[in-house]
Amino acid sequence: MADAVKLVAGRRSGVHWAGTAPDASALRRAAAAAGLGYARIAGEGVRDKAALLEAVAGALGFPAYFGRNWDALEDGLRDLSWLAGDGAVLLWTPVDPLVEADPDAWRVALDVLRDVAAWWAGEGRPFLAVLGGARRPPGLGGARPPRRGRTRPDAGRGARPGGRPVRRRAGARGVRRRSAPGRASRKPDA
Repeated sequence: MADAVKLVAGRRSGVHWAGTAPDASALRRAAAAAGLGYARIAGEGVRDKAALLEAVAGALGFPAYFGRNWDALEDGLRDLSWLAGDGAVLLWTPVDPLVEADPDAWRVALDVLRDVAAWWAGEGRPFLAVLGGARRPPGLGGARPPRRGRTRPDAGRGARPGGRPVRRRAGARGVRRRSAPGRASRKPDA
């Protein structure tokens, strides 16, 4: 837990493991001292995607029009303008119920948190997702920099960094290339 408080004090963006019993009040104090907003997701009843989205929306006070899907979650986590501070600390504990009941939702949620942390880091502001539970969940190794690029399975082909899909025009499947002077050939995207 002391490591999580040090990470908050150091304002290091990313998804971080806090262990079995993260001290919410210590993290809240560290966030305030570092000039960061703070929210806690109570993970006890979070066993599927819908429950997670509800828990996050409630903990962070998302607006009523929150879409309750992965893209809306990412958009909401990128716009935390109503939280006090120059960045954010999100404590989610325990993560075990979701990890055990819906591993696919866990993996997507983890990727969303990593994408959001990378986005905030790119903006020069810290976003720390601090996770806790009975045991370290799969996919969450030691502290490492946030991932960039296409990471979510629902991001689709041709995704921008952060998993946001590229909108394509109808028929824009390939790129026109000149194969010989005056002749255009169609080469499909790889």
